[in-house]
Amino acid sequence: LLLVDDNPVNIKLLFTLIKKLKQPFEIARNGLEAVERYKESLSSRSPRLFDIVFMDVIMPVMDGFEATRQIRQLELEHMVAAGEGAGKEKCKIIALTGLSSDSDRREAAASGCDMFWTKPIRLDALRKFV
Repeated sequence: LLLVDDNPVNIKLLFTLIKKLKQPFEIARNGLEAVERYKESLSSRSPRLFDIVFMDVIMPVMDGFEATRQIRQLELEHMVAAGEGAGKEKCKIIALTGLSSDSDRREAAASGCDMFWTKPIRLDALRKFV
């Protein structure tokens, strides 16, 4: 799992929830850092660590929508989409945001997000997905 958020309070909340699920994870503090970590995971010889990315939408440096577009492009470049890349599959990206308008949902889908969750995130929702 990769948790991407610039807000320390949100990171702490996500950290606490994911820790309860006993899942390994890493943290990125902005979209650019997330893209860099994802890129590193694609180039490693071990199975990809990031099957799921929880992506905040509004962040400095690079927002979550742009980071999602770049991750999807990396997947295409590495032939990961649709399971074509030596056992590596496309990751699930969940947009996490306080925004909830229809235009935000459309932009999330257009950028490549698989799901759109509004904050705060609940443990039961995470359990069902992870």
